[in-house]
Amino acid sequence: MKIQAKIALGLLILLFVVGGYLLYSLRNSGDSGPAPKSPVTKTHNKNSSAYGFNDINFAQQMIVQSQQGILISEAAYRSAINQEVRNVAFKNMEQQKSDLNAYKALLETWNESYLNLVDYPEIEGHDLYPTFPGMADLTELKNIQTKSGEYIDRLYLELAVRHAEGVLEMADTVGAGSENTEINQIKNNAISKQKSIIDELSLLKSTLDKI
Repeated sequence: MKIQAKIALGLLILLFVVGGYLLYSLRNSGDSGPAPKSPVTKTHNKNSSAYGFNDINFAQQMIVQSQQGILISEAAYRSAINQEVRNVAFKNMEQQKSDLNAYKALLETWNESYLNLVDYPEIEGHDLYPTFPGMADLTELKNIQTKSGEYIDRLYLELAVRHAEGVLEMADTVGAGSENTEINQIKNNAISKQKSIIDELSLLKSTLDKI
């Protein structure tokens, strides 16, 4: 009887151990959680709506540049005696107004501030009146706004060509490398218009030089 009792006790212990192991296995399989995900490779996509400091800086500078170009063209349209000069001055003025409004609207969309040309003191020197490429100095600006006659015709052609070339230079330097769709559309449109204006102004200057 003692042997039978020992056997029965051994079987009972064995069943207990096996049952515990099975229960443990079932619990672990239910709580194991989702299978680990395979590694995901992230691809960096260029966001054409993204903008940075260079985009903001370029738009801010072009606002000032455009505003002086408008002043110069307004003065020539008002005071030039050659009708062709007045015509191209009006065309140039309207084109630069369009560019100006586009740059302002873009900065406002980005909630970025900007300065206007009138915010700068009319004093030449470091950090005073702006001297972006192609911009007229204060003496030249005063001359085209106050003088009249044939002098205005020739002065406008000189200043307007230089100003248009300055726009192209700024587009190639300050405005270079942007990935923002909107700033590039405005810039490329301005480049196209200013190249056309340069051709018109140069041809008109050659005509006047022969007179």
